[in-house]
Amino acid sequence: MNILAFAVWYWEIDGGGPARRHPGRHSSTDFAFPQQQDDDGLVEGWSPGFVDYLFLAFNTSIAFSPTDTLVLSRRAKLLMMAQALISLVVIAVLAARAINTL
Repeated sequence: MNILAFAVWYWEIDGGGPARRHPGRHSSTDFAFPQQQDDDGLVEGWSPGFVDYLFLAFNTSIAFSPTDTLVLSRRAKLLMMAQALISLVVIAVLAARAINTL
């Protein structure tokens, strides 16, 4: 649930939401995906879809970091910190419960 909830949240906030994002005209203020970059700057015609945000949320929960996607805004950084903290707390609670059971 953590991954899915934050994927939807990232998808909704980036670039003003899915209604404002259009292929080729996407201007993100929150995230910089590697597909948007080349040696000359921005790549024309590529816009992130929900799966890209799902992948970002998955990596944040598993690795506690955004891996290949740059986080640009403070609100996105706070969201990613919250997601990593929630994942860490869940792991700690599960480990404590497992140790307590033994």
